[in-house]
Parts: sequence; structure tokens; C-alpha cells
Amino acid sequence: MLAVGSEKAEDVCAALVEALPARGLQQVQCVASDCASVKLYTNVRRILPNLQCMTLDPVHLPIVYENLGFFDKEYATWRKKTAGAVCLRKIMSKFNAVDSSLAAQRWGNFYRGYSSGGSGALSHVESVCRDYIETSAMSKVKARDIVDKLDTSKPFLSRFEFIEAVAALSATFPEDMNRKVTGANKRVAHILWCAADPDRTAWLFNNIRRRALALLPSGMSSNEALHAEVKNWFSETQQIHQSTLRLKLIILTIGKQIPHFLAMSNPTISQCSSRNLLARALANSLWTDALWQLWCSDLSQEVHAAKASLSYNESRKIEESKSREWNMKRPAAKKKSRVKRTVFKLKRRSGLRTQGVRKCI
Repeated sequence: MLAVGSEKAEDVCAALVEALPARGLQQVQCVASDCASVKLYTNVRRILPNLQCMTLDPVHLPIVYENLGFFDKEYATWRKKTAGAVCLRKIMSKFNAVDSSLAAQRWGNFYRGYSSGGSGALSHVESVCRDYIETSAMSKVKARDIVDKLDTSKPFLSRFEFIEAVAALSATFPEDMNRKVTGANKRVAHILWCAADPDRTAWLFNNIRRRALALLPSGMSSNEALHAEVKNWFSETQQIHQSTLRLKLIILTIGKQIPHFLAMSNPTISQCSSRNLLARALANSLWTDALWQLWCSDLSQEVHAAKASLSYNESRKIEESKSREWNMKRPAAKKKSRVKRTVFKLKRRSGLRTQGVRKCI
């Protein structure tokens, strides 16, 4: 894990190059992102020689629908799933479904942003159906029929089928559509309308084209789960040096890898939680009796042990000096000396006024 300053394509690529070795970069074939674009794909393609496709995360939209779109003083449904949220989960899960009776060529080639396949302009029928998302103007009977007949085990066969399903969601649950997303201050209906954009739907359909791979997680759900853990780790941290942040991320990465390795080498203990596995793995001391006796003998001979050479010591000193210099640049506040007031030192006010202002003597 690395700390990244922003989600720009350049910063993401620099972090990948720093985090993964050359062999690791060669093994990557698919990248999932919650903001797929041509710029991100072209930048990532330069460092990942075997990259085949990029997919738009189908889990991110339900997360926005559930966590951000329902903070309302009247209803107070913050972080609570409504019927509309459950329905949207079912719709987006169709991008993770696999139909073994259909060939992979059914959905065409991978969309890479600069190719026209799958991202052409919307037809008249698709445009009208997309407008129904913002207006919730689809027939209630037809919308309810589409929602009731959703088959999550079958993937979408066309772009119109996806747009129609979202329009049916908007018509079936209009009370959710008028609520606003707190961050962007936009209606939920507008967020869903943007999700039906030709470019975004083309990136979404890359998930269906990629489903033939085994053990592929659902969108970025594994990444979102890791984000929740990282947020929990730093919930009480307000400020931290960059070197300390890197060191802490390395320690937390090791803490994640140890229980994963134990669960893979011993499948029977995979039922235990990672917290228990980590505690049991670290319970054994790293010191053997021979090493401890050798260490004690060195100390008895008045041999002073040198401090460990840590990789982040120098960078930590540089950051501390920069912080100290920044504090010195701040304008110094003028301190007023405290004056003890007595009956002989009280300020007297004269009755004279100079330009309408009474002066103190």
C-alpha cells in the first residue's frame, strides 16, 4: 500500500511502478476503476504491457446510492438500504453474471476508449428511455413488471436493456430520485442518468466481456473493503509525517499478508478471522535462546549496540526540518506586556474631544 496525493492518472501510474516489481506489472491483464477513462487507460497501458482491458466498477454506483444519496433530515435514512438500493444492486450485479450458453463474441471486443465499438451515439429509443431516468416518466405498470422480472443470473445482452432497467428503477422508486448526493449536491436521478452515458456503459460492459476469468472479484468490492480497513486504521490520526505514513502502511501490509499466507498454506484455518490468525502467528517470539544469550553476552562485554539503520530516518529528519522552517515563517504575534492596574495607574478620561474623539490621558 502506498499513499497517493491524488487520483490523477499520472499519480496512479507512479504509485503502481513504485509498488509492483517488473514481473508484477507484466502479470496484470485487467484493471478495475471507479472512474475509467481514455486518459487513465492510455497511461496505465504504458506501464502494464499485457493489459487487455479496463472496466468500470459496477459496485461503486450502488455505494453512492446507499451512502451518500440518503442523508435527509425528514427521513434520516443515512447508510440504510431502501428498496430502491436493493433493486439497483440487482441491476448492477448483472454485469458480474456469466451465461455459459452464449459465446464471448456476443458482446464484441473490449472497449478501450478510442474504439467506437459499444460506445456509439444513443439511438432514438435509447435516448427517450434515458430521459425517463431523470423524469421517472416510464409507465408504472411496465416499470414494476421489469423490476419484478429481473434475472440476476443472466448478464445484460444490450445497452438498451440496461438503460431500460435503470429507467424502471426510477419510475418504481420516485421518492429516492429527488434526494441529493451530499458531496456533489446533485439529485440521485441525475447520478443514474450520468451512469447511462454511452461511454460509461461501454466501460461497464467490459465486466461482462471479462467474466470468463476465474477468481475475478466483483468490480472493486475487494478494494472498497480494503479502503474501509484503512479508514479504520487511521480513524484517530489527524496529522502524520509522510515517512511515518509509509512505514505504517508497510507494517499494515505485512499484517494483511501473514494471515493470507497462513490461510492458503493451511486451508482448515481459513475459517478463523484474520485478526485471530495474526495474533496467533505473532505470539511466538522471534528470539531463540541461542540468539538471546549471544545478545546478552555482547552487552556484558561493554559492546554498545549501534542504532538500527532505518530507511525512513533521513526522510523523517528532512520533513521535521521543513515543518520547523514553516513554523518559523509564521508572523510573530505582538505580545502585550501585562500592566498591573492600581488606583494611581487608572486611565483618566478628559472631557475634551479632538475631532469628535475623546482621548485618554
